[in-house]
Amino acid sequence: MLIKRMTDLLVAHTVPLEEIHIDLTSITVELDDINGKRRTVFFRPFQAVRVTTIDCVDLEVYGGYRGYLLECIDSPWIEDLQAQLVDSEDNFLEKSKHFIMDLGDNLLEIVAWSVNIL
Repeated sequence: MLIKRMTDLLVAHTVPLEEIHIDLTSITVELDDINGKRRTVFFRPFQAVRVTTIDCVDLEVYGGYRGYLLECIDSPWIEDLQAQLVDSEDNFLEKSKHFIMDLGDNLLEIVAWSVNIL
């Protein structure tokens, strides 16, 4: 498992708290960046999501990056999802990426095809 930083253009501030909106095919995260500017991050289409309180996470596993948008290369989570597919011929997870965001109080992980930052 390799963790890479996606961009230096977005570093999450720890306050105010983020807002996470889950729709049928997309996840939207609204947060303040380190400069206090309100930013919106879209993940779509998504296949899986998990939110874990930061108290239950060893951030060193994720490279120790605080506040950055990360990607997990060769994700064991995507491999697990692939193994659970009802139809083993489905290949849509081949396009998926495992995104990780340290949001201060929570660690947000999303398996999705793409991410866009506004």
